[in-house]
Amino acid sequence: MAPSMISQPTTPPIAPFGYTKAGKPRKRPVRNKKEGVCPVKECQRSFKHRPNPKDAIWQHLAYYRSPMCAEPSSSPFRQAHITMHQKMKAESQSKRLSGINIF
Repeated sequence: MAPSMISQPTTPPIAPFGYTKAGKPRKRPVRNKKEGVCPVKECQRSFKHRPNPKDAIWQHLAYYRSPMCAEPSSSPFRQAHITMHQKMKAESQSKRLSGINIF
């Protein structure tokens, strides 16, 4: 056999999103595992199945602020949700204000 007829090993295609456990290239990027989960440690309720998980988390946290909530107002579980809602609201406002350019 002539040396020109020996096939060279082919390099595998580059997978921009990595590989699955089976070794196949991923078609889409891997989602953040914390995305779509309630940020309160004691709760950890998942909203990944919802069309817009971020809005669902805001609705979930706002529910615990409303008087319609079944939890007693002195409940630490409810207070943790209220605190997290206030913290997230303050963060979103600071992000919004930091984006304003004043000349």
